[in-house]
Parts: sequence; C-alpha cells; structure tokens
Amino acid sequence: MGEKQLDSGGEPLDDKMAMIAFTHGHQRRRAYETSGNPAVLREAISLLRTASATGGRIPDLRPLALGDLGLALRAWVHLAEDAALLAEAIAAHEEAYATISADSPHKAGMAGNLAGTLRMQLERQGIPALGDLDRVLSLYQEAADGAAPAYRPTALANLANGYRTRFDVSSDRTDLDRAVHAALAALAEGVDDAPLPLSTAAKLLARRGRLDGSRDDAARALELAEASLAAAPVGSPHHAAICAGLAGVLMDWYVVTGELGALDRALEVCRRGFAVAGERDRAYLWLNLSAAHRFRYDVYQRRDDLTRAVEAMQHVFDGPLELMPHPIGCLRTAAALHTLVAAEFRQPRYFASATALLNEARRRLPPEHVVQSAVIAQLGSVAYQRWELEGDLDMLRESVRLQEQAWDSLVEFVDTPNRQRTRYMLACAVSSLGAATGDPVRLAQAAQHFAELAEFGIPGLDTDLAISAADARGKHATRAGEHTVAAEAFGHAWALVRARFAQEVTCRHREGALRASQGVAGRAAVALACVGQAEAAAVAAETGQAVMASEAAQREQLSLDRVAAVDEQLASRLGDAARRLREAERTDRSDSVDDTDAALAMLTRARRDFDQVLADVQAIDGLQDVLAPPTQADLKAAAQDGPLVYLIAEAYTGLALVVQHNGTVTPVPLPDFTVRDLAPKAVELAKLRPGQLGAAERFQAVLDWLGETAVQPWLNLVPAKPDDPPLRLVPVGVLARLPLHAATVRIGTADPGPLAHQRALALVPNARAATAARRRAEVLDGEQLLIVSDPRPSTAAPLPAARAEAERIADAYQDATVLVGEQATREQVLAHLPAAGLVHLACHAFAHPRQPRESAVLLAHDERLSVRDMAATNLAARLVLLSACETAVVGLTLPNEAIGLATAVLGAGAAGVIASQWQVPDIAAAVLMTRLHGHLRNGATPPVALARAQGELRQLTNTELATQWPELVTEPPALSGPARRFWSRGRPFDDPRCWAAFIYIGA
Repeated sequence: MGEKQLDSGGEPLDDKMAMIAFTHGHQRRRAYETSGNPAVLREAISLLRTASATGGRIPDLRPLALGDLGLALRAWVHLAEDAALLAEAIAAHEEAYATISADSPHKAGMAGNLAGTLRMQLERQGIPALGDLDRVLSLYQEAADGAAPAYRPTALANLANGYRTRFDVSSDRTDLDRAVHAALAALAEGVDDAPLPLSTAAKLLARRGRLDGSRDDAARALELAEASLAAAPVGSPHHAAICAGLAGVLMDWYVVTGELGALDRALEVCRRGFAVAGERDRAYLWLNLSAAHRFRYDVYQRRDDLTRAVEAMQHVFDGPLELMPHPIGCLRTAAALHTLVAAEFRQPRYFASATALLNEARRRLPPEHVVQSAVIAQLGSVAYQRWELEGDLDMLRESVRLQEQAWDSLVEFVDTPNRQRTRYMLACAVSSLGAATGDPVRLAQAAQHFAELAEFGIPGLDTDLAISAADARGKHATRAGEHTVAAEAFGHAWALVRARFAQEVTCRHREGALRASQGVAGRAAVALACVGQAEAAAVAAETGQAVMASEAAQREQLSLDRVAAVDEQLASRLGDAARRLREAERTDRSDSVDDTDAALAMLTRARRDFDQVLADVQAIDGLQDVLAPPTQADLKAAAQDGPLVYLIAEAYTGLALVVQHNGTVTPVPLPDFTVRDLAPKAVELAKLRPGQLGAAERFQAVLDWLGETAVQPWLNLVPAKPDDPPLRLVPVGVLARLPLHAATVRIGTADPGPLAHQRALALVPNARAATAARRRAEVLDGEQLLIVSDPRPSTAAPLPAARAEAERIADAYQDATVLVGEQATREQVLAHLPAAGLVHLACHAFAHPRQPRESAVLLAHDERLSVRDMAATNLAARLVLLSACETAVVGLTLPNEAIGLATAVLGAGAAGVIASQWQVPDIAAAVLMTRLHGHLRNGATPPVALARAQGELRQLTNTELATQWPELVTEPPALSGPARRFWSRGRPFDDPRCWAAFIYIGA
C-alpha cells in the first residue's frame, strides 16, 4: 500500500472523472466484501484516493469518497496491520463526518464509519479509556438514530459491538445488556442472514449466558453462531472470523451445559478457520484453540491438553502484539497458563516466563489504569505459588508486597469483586508469612482481612473464590488456635460446595464442583473435635468423604415403605425416578457412549425429575429426612455390628474418630500424624521395590511409624474377640493410598504385628457405603464363580502364574466360568460380570492417579475395563478379587472421593473387593489368591481369609514354594551345601512389598 495520494496541483480534478473514480472505487470495495481478493481491495483504495482528492462542485462527493476510502483502508488493516494506514483511515472518516452536509442522508453513516474506525484504533491500543469509548458510543447511537431503514440493522449491530467493548473495560452489566439488546434489535430489523451481525449477537448472548448460567441465552447464541457460519462459507472474507466466533460460543455453551462434545466441535471449527485465516483471525483462532485445550485439561487432567494450550497461546505471540485480540488479556492468560504448568508439573522456569509476560502487560498499560492493579495482584499470585513450590521466603515477602500494592490501588472500589479477590490473595499471603516468620502483627493483619472477607455473599464474588476464602480463613484460624472460628469457616465453605455440587449434572462436572473442597470436611472435623463437638466432627468427616458414592449408596438403600405409608403414588414415582437416574448415571460414566449429547440430555432430565419428586417427598411432614445429608444415625447404622473409625491427617495434627455401636463418638488426637510428617513417609513407600537392597527394612520402618502414630493411640477403644465383625476404617482423603492395614500394632499381650492380622479389618469409603455393602452381603451368595486370567493377545508381558492361579482356583469350585487368553475379551467379560456371585480377575492393570476414571484392567487385544466401565455395570457379587497391580489405588485429583477400580466395583453393586495398592510379583499374587480361596471355601469371611493368606505367604519358604508350585518355581541347580540350605529356608515373600499389597474393602 505504498501509493501516494495524487497531487492535483491545487486544482480540482474534473468532476466527472472524480465521480467515475468514486463509483468504481465503491463498487470494487463492495466486490472485495464478497470475494476477499486483496487485489480488488488494493484497486478500490487507489480509486477512492483519487476520488477523495477532488474539491469539486458535486455536493458531498469528497466526504463520500473519504468515507468509502476510510472503510477500504480499515479492511486492509484487517488483512495486514499498518498503523499509518489506520491513521489515514481515521483522518479520512474524521474529515468526512465533519464536512458532509448536516442534512445529508449519509450523515448518520459517516458517524457510524468514524465510530468503527476509532474503536478499531482503541482496541489496538490495549484497554481504552471510558471517555474515548463514550465518544465512540455517541457516534454509533447517532448512526443508529439517523440511519435509513436499510442500514439501521447494521448500525444497531455496530452499536452492540461498541457496548461490548465498553463492557470489556467497565465490567458494568448494564453495558452488556445494552449490547445484547442492540444486537437482537439489529436481527429483528432484517439482517438475519448476514454473518457478522449474526456472529455479534451470538457472542454477546453467549457471554451473558455464561455469566448468568443461562441455558436459554447459550442455546440461542449457539443457534445464531451456527447460522453465521452457514452465511459465511469458505471463500468469504469473514469465514475465519466467524469460525473463531463460533468456537468461542461453543466453549461458552460447554461452560453452561457441560456438554463435552462442544469442546471437540470448537477444536474442529478452529482448525477449519485456520485454512483461510489472515494474521489477525489466526490470532483469534489460536486463542480459542488454547482455551478449548485448557478446558479439556480441567476435565480430563491430561498433560498433553495443557501442553497444547500453552503451545497454542505461544502462536498468538508469534506475530506482532498489535495483532493480538485484547493484548493485555492475552498476556495475562498466557501468564496464568505458564503458572499452572509450573505448579502442576513442578517446572519452576515457567514462573519466570509468567512474570515476564505480566511485566510486559504492566509496561503496555498506563500507570494509572485500573487493570494495573489486577496485573500486580497476578504477579503476587505467581510469587506466592513459587514460594509454595520452592520454599523461598523472599518470594513470599514479594507476594505480600505486590498484593498490598494491588490492594492499595483499589481503595476506591470498596466492595467490588476485583478488590475482594485481591483481598483474598493478600490475606493468604500475609497469613502464610505470619506463620512462617512467627510475626504476630502479620497474623493479626491476616485475621482482620479474613474477618472482613467473612461477609460472604459479596455481589459478583464467584463460588470458587468464596469457597477458597472461607477455607483459607479456617486454616488461618486453626493456626491461631481459634477453633470455633475455624469450624464456622470450614462449615461455610462446605455449604457452598454442596450448593454448587447440587447444581451440576454430569459426573465430570460434579467432580469439578468437589475439587475445590478436597480436605475441607476433614479440617472441619478436626476443628469441631477441638471444641468438644465429637459427634458433629464425625458427621463432618462423613459428609465430605466419597460424596458421590454416598449419594448413590443412599439411593440404593432407599426404603419406599415410609413414603408409601403416606402416599403410594408418590412412593412409586420416587422409585421410578431413582431407577432412571441410576441408569442415566451409568451411561454418563461409560466409555462406550456414542452420542454424548443424547446421554447428557437423558441425564439432565433424569436428575431434574428425581430432584422434583424428592422435593415433593421432603415437603411432607415427617419425611424431611428422606435422602437428606448424612447424620449421626448413618454413623450409628454403619457401626451397629462393629466399630467405625475415621482417620484424618491435617497440617498441624491428626485425628481419629471412633464410632461405637451405640453411636457415641470418641475423638483421639494424633499429634504426630500430620501431613508434614506423612509426606516424606509416603514418598519413601512409593520409591521402594521388592528385592531392592534394604527395601524390606525401610518399608517395615514406615509400617511401624504408622502403627505408632496413627493406629495404636485408639486401638484400645476397639477391643476384639476372635469372632467379632471387622473393624471398619475410613481413611480420609489421601490416607486411602497408605497400607494402614499393615501398620504394626500390639493388641493386649500379643506380639506386635500387622493390624489386619490381629483384628479383622475392612476399609470403606464412608459409613453409608459400609452400610450398603453390609446389606448386600446379607443377600448375595457368592456361588457362581467367574475367572478371567492372562488375557491374550496383549502388548503386556504374559502372566504364566496367573494361568496357574486360575486353574487351581477353578478346580476348587464345582461351577466356574473361566475366560482365559483369547476368551478374555472386553465384550465377554462385561457379558458375564452381572450374573457372577464371585469374580476373580487375574490380569494386568494400571492406575492413573491424575485421571482415576481412566484406571483399568487390561483385557485381550489390549482392550480396557476401566473405572468408568465398572461404574456402569450392574454387579451382584459377594466378592470381587482384583488379582492385578494397583487396583486399590485411588486418584490424587479427588482423594476424598476415593475414585479407583476397587471403589468402582463396590459402587457397582459388589459387597466386597480385594485389590492391590501397588505392583506385586506375579508368583506372590498367585500363591496368595489360591490360599485365600481355600480359606473362603472353609467358611472364613473375606477380611479374615485375606489376613490368613497373607500370614501364610510371609512364612512360605523357597522349598515349600518349589514343592507346591513346581510349574513356577524350581531350585537353582548350582546350589549346594550352606548355599542350598540358605536358599531352602529363605522366605521370599516376607518383604511387606510382597505380602501387604492387597487390602479388603467392603462388608
């Protein structure tokens, strides 16, 4: 675009030639709008420059030519950023608006043209001042008021965009509502087939729908966005921009509805737009692609999604900053991604890049701009997370300094959400600094901030932040010994979690609602115990443990007799609604659903119908407690035939809550069983492997520590007789990953030994799950045996011991179905599971700690039987034996939900599960399982049979092993004399890593 304006030597061009140049220039500009051909646009600009050079006698010709020239230049700036051309476009529109006749029918159009070009300039400058935007809006309004009917829809669409830009700056909801109103008015007046107005209305409705959670707004937005794409086919100059807009609307639809298919569609639309996108549109597309992958990471916790989100954002930065959509927002979004990578994957170098991005945002903003405070606060957050990862106290001090600076700069915005978010981050940083340095002044400052934040319900304060603020206040109060305040704060945090949980529909989104709450209920239990409210503490622990499993177990135990005694028809409706919801939840959890949108619709209807019927039931006097949250009665029911113990480890103390058969609760402080004490022990356990030099001794040392600190202090409260029912232990949160069953304890005068070998022990996710499992155990016979062994073909190593294990176990039963090798397909296993009363899976398995629903048993052809599949299956088994590695491992992302293969089996209808907490030698598992079945056949209960088999495995010598399992073990041929005697007496599985892997969960 290097043409110079024509020099007319001060004389007007021939009026006729000027008119011809204007007419042809106008036609070429309009032709570009349909063709997208840059050569056509270049020709239009040349002709319009020629026409606008006239000072002739045709009324308003020069202003009209200048107006069209400004539009053509603006279109070129969209293709290739050029600040000089944008300045020329503004000058052309300013002159056209100032010089056109006041009574000209084009006056309104000139106002709209100028407004659009000024808005383009303001957006490229970063975050514009409200005063500048108000001039733009005034011009847009003038254009809309004075436009001819044919042009009024376009003028209204432009006005909508102007208010949208103002809302971006002001966050004033009135601006967004005005934008939506103008956009819909534009459609109502006749541009329902024009892509840009359709896209504008769609994006505004989607944005409002996302803010309000309005499905109606989101659905209308998606309809309009799809229509805009249909109106802008490939080849249209607007196609890429429309694709970017649709992708954004799809993500807003996902946020409102939870339909995961929307994210896949957004990714597909972005890829479609890249094929024809110019530089600016590519920036928008990369931005949306990054957001879609970030959403997918939040759902699936897959590392590659976060990596792709970061990579896509990097593409936004590959071009000039001037091309970025909302540059300051892009810089902050990129910094947030880098901070997440640093914290999640423990890669501190990303903290430095996040800091650099935020400093660039500060440099680009005017010093007094309101967004400066948000950027400073974000810098403080980066420093805080860096302190959490690296332990550098200087980083914590820097975080406090930055948060205080941000807080002070927002002093005029008393109760705005932004100021309260800043106050929350400041309170956390000051509290941590006070605790780290013992500074009473800092501790008092933090307490004051938290106390003022306790005025919950600040308008615009999002739920996640309110939960975090309440939780942080509770933690601070705990540090200060103010347990009553802590209990109140944790209780409020949990109430917010429950309210959000109740609003969600899909399994994934309900898990998302619970993610922010992990540990809150346990902290509440500790605080309540500290103020003498033992029963309330136990209820709090139950309420926060395995919430989704508890809800399902409660529905399973639903007795309709009480409801039928009042209203038989209502009882029938409640039973039908519970059944439909159960079926819909199984579909939602399954990996094999073809139509995810249809499955979501079915689940939404089922949950809505169930909630409505339940509300009708609970409205009846005397039935308010039907399917209500856990109470003391639930704990008493679970402990009626054996004590129930909750085990909790928190930052400053541990706690055991022992529930006796009569419902009384005894709290037992565990001062040396804290998260800080536990963390290095857990790391030690994770590193040890069977046969590793010194591994057995080091592992045993951890088991001794667990017994001393976590179990022995309360063991005298649960005395045992040989025939007593099992002790039920509820390990809260990540404690479910520990070998608590193998903790070394002393009962009476007996020698110290593993807990489960001295006292029948069953681990359970919570009290309600324990009661549900016990009731199933009372009616399930466990006669029909299904064995699945060594599935082939598979890329995993063969399991010869598993085959021998399966053969010996099958021989002990009269009626057994055996699926071995090629028979062990996913289809066959799923077909046989529902009818089996006793299930034995001897296969490979793997746990996925960050995506626990992806944990799976490996079947023939490398097919997987995942947690999702198990959860979607109807089981009627008294016992399921998962003779495979890591089948008892629960996820790290939602530890309180205890999501894993074993708990999925329990939730699917089994009364009990035996599963492993880590990898086990193939032969050790085969010997253990064979002996376990022998004890079951002789009448032992599952936990007793497991304990006896483990004790026998420990004592088994090499000679005995070679004699009993000659197909698997032979004496080394070269041994003689002392070496042979040493080998023959050796006990190869006395290592806790071999015998202690398997645990019993259930009744």
